[in-house]
Amino acid sequence: MKFDDHFLEEVRAATDIVELISPYVKLKKKGRNWFGLCPFHNEKTPSFSVNRERGMYYCFGCGAGGNAITFLTEREGMTFPQAVEELARRAGIALPKRAHDPGSGRSDRLRDALEEASRWFASNLKDQAGRPAVSYLKERGITGITARTFRLGFAPDSWDGLLTHMRARNYPESLLSEAGLIKQREAGGYYDTFRNRIIFPFMDRRNRVIGFGGRLMGDEETGPKYLNSPETPLYSKGKVLYGLPQAVQTMLKEERALLVEGYFDVMSLHQAGIEAVVAASGTAFTNDQALILKRLVKKVLMLFDADPAGTKAALGSYASLVAEGLEVAFLAMPPGEDPDTLIRSEGAEAFRARQRQARPIVLYYLEQLSPPLEERDVNGRAEAARGLLGLLRHDSDSLRRAMNLQQFAARVGLDETTLTREMEKIEARESAWDRRPSETATAEPTAAPGRLETELIRLLVTREDLRAELLDGVVPEDLTDRRARTLCEMIAACAGPVDANELLEKAPGEARDFLASILAAEQPEYSGAAPHDHDRALADEISAGLESRRLRTRRKTLKTAMEQARQAGDEDTLARLLKEYQELR
Repeated sequence: MKFDDHFLEEVRAATDIVELISPYVKLKKKGRNWFGLCPFHNEKTPSFSVNRERGMYYCFGCGAGGNAITFLTEREGMTFPQAVEELARRAGIALPKRAHDPGSGRSDRLRDALEEASRWFASNLKDQAGRPAVSYLKERGITGITARTFRLGFAPDSWDGLLTHMRARNYPESLLSEAGLIKQREAGGYYDTFRNRIIFPFMDRRNRVIGFGGRLMGDEETGPKYLNSPETPLYSKGKVLYGLPQAVQTMLKEERALLVEGYFDVMSLHQAGIEAVVAASGTAFTNDQALILKRLVKKVLMLFDADPAGTKAALGSYASLVAEGLEVAFLAMPPGEDPDTLIRSEGAEAFRARQRQARPIVLYYLEQLSPPLEERDVNGRAEAARGLLGLLRHDSDSLRRAMNLQQFAARVGLDETTLTREMEKIEARESAWDRRPSETATAEPTAAPGRLETELIRLLVTREDLRAELLDGVVPEDLTDRRARTLCEMIAACAGPVDANELLEKAPGEARDFLASILAAEQPEYSGAAPHDHDRALADEISAGLESRRLRTRRKTLKTAMEQARQAGDEDTLARLLKEYQELR
């Protein structure tokens, strides 16, 4: 849904950002700002600042910044429209009537179709055809309340049961196909995607159905045991965590999540009162899923099966989680058990007590090695060591990574320096696309932007009277900081006055945080000249600085070209380039 500027400004003005953030962060007032521990990274000294008057936040530790809308998109994982709607609801502001938006309308129709399909699946559990499914759920210990909480359903053993139901309600086949509910036959016509399966709806944070998983009730020769919806405009399995809507409030409160493998693991733990639990939806754990957890919690406890497949999945998930700065621990299940069977056999209290046995990465890795480290020869021990180093290198927390290396060195009797060098070799061998997305080859460092870029963006945002003049003298390629280039291009594309809040909401992550740091900075008080006179002089200084930078770049290019012409013996080109070089001086 699209919102006009007037409505967005009304929502922002009605939102007290201190009240919005307070449930997540314990804030204390210092001067004009409020400070607390950053919800976006782990820290012991408060560096997270919130300014009520400006309606903005900024962390001086990790650089995260924005306004009320971006806080919800980053912390809660909401989309922009969801965040706006949530803030409007809190403020008691009625949403505007939907304007005609073909994209939005299509998404709405897809959601309607999925919701109707979910209701139909759920109703089948009450019919004769659904009795085997109900019996199976009872055998697995799933109560009726839990079935309703997770909106379970059943797809009968019919080729067109859902298709017939949806046709009767005027849902076009093209829409049902796009939603992943039906498939097209090669000979023409359609058939149901899910048949003879218990249905597990996948839902977004707002509890809206976006896709389905199905567990086969019959012979596995008739199809895979588990089947997911295909990728659709609403559903991408690598971006979904099963059970998230039911877990999110407890996760926020406890600041941790339990990560398990299966649907029944999630439901059985939730049913026993352990609610901060989610699972990957039928896929290997992805960076996108790690990012969802990062926005909600600080710690993740992984409860995977003790078999080789479970261990491999747990260790694979570790790399994505620690790359996002999350604290990770492992709880290995007893042989032949999983969280579902264990919670039902020993009860919630014993299961909670068992969580205190969680192991850090080094101990878990060594305990799961097969054969054990002490039974391996030199080559086998070296292989095991490289396997762990390959995991530890993903940790974005350098101190934690160093301490894990230290612990591993002590356990295996190796020199810590040797392990560090080997890890550096592993990192050097890894291709760029295998690294953490935020660390892949960047155009230039983004840690310390120059004063020229910082002051340029500040003036472009705050001094409308200087904007046109500054933009006339700026070529984005002249800016050495990628974030400044992005913001400059966005500002140049604005038809009218620049709205700082709108810019914050539309800028990509790095650029948004850069802008937030500029807006959060206290402006100096000038003696003598008025602030506007100082800004006028600063604008001239920026223009001169950009021109000087442009000349230096051109001279460097010309020197390289002249050397190439000299080596090639091209006297005419060399003379022409030399003349241009001298004129630039």
